[in-house]
Amino acid sequence: MTRSLRSLVLILAAGLLPVAAQEAGAFSAALSLAQGTDAMKALTGSANGFALDGAWDSPSQGLPFRVGLSAAHFSDATHTRSLGLDANGDPQTNLSLKGPALTTFQAYAALRVELATDLNLYLGLSANRHHLSSDLVGQGGSQYVVGTKLGTRVDLEYRVAPRWAALGSFQWVELGQGPSGNQFLNPSWFQLGVRHTF
Repeated sequence: MTRSLRSLVLILAAGLLPVAAQEAGAFSAALSLAQGTDAMKALTGSANGFALDGAWDSPSQGLPFRVGLSAAHFSDATHTRSLGLDANGDPQTNLSLKGPALTTFQAYAALRVELATDLNLYLGLSANRHHLSSDLVGQGGSQYVVGTKLGTRVDLEYRVAPRWAALGSFQWVELGQGPSGNQFLNPSWFQLGVRHTF
């Protein structure tokens, strides 16, 4: 009797595990190469970067959404920046400057839209914390931009294998006033990468 009951419990557990796993949602991690737009290049001098992402997707039943944490980094590069006009209203000489490097830490939430089998679109909002690092913020120092900045993101993912997906993303984030008091452009960038679901 005890052996039969134990066998029944094991059979039920084996049958419920896939359902439980499905109802629990799915964790994933992504690695992407990033390409900044002109606004990013105007800020850092470089349009090249990378992004890391960790996320949780809700189960297919109920409201389809994703929440996640990510970090994107764009390295500084030497570029020319105008000093504007002097006291007499004459153009000042352009300076060759380096940086700043931009690192953005992000928390986001997005709605998931199934466009086709294995193809999902994510439309989301993000809260961002920016870190600038270069000579522009004080003799090689580094500093966080004051406040949490808002952003938007669009992600398109196509599942190429049971646990792997190819992804493309576009992000725009508010930067606002930098730590040196200058009004920087609000940067945006594209991402191409892969996502692994655990």
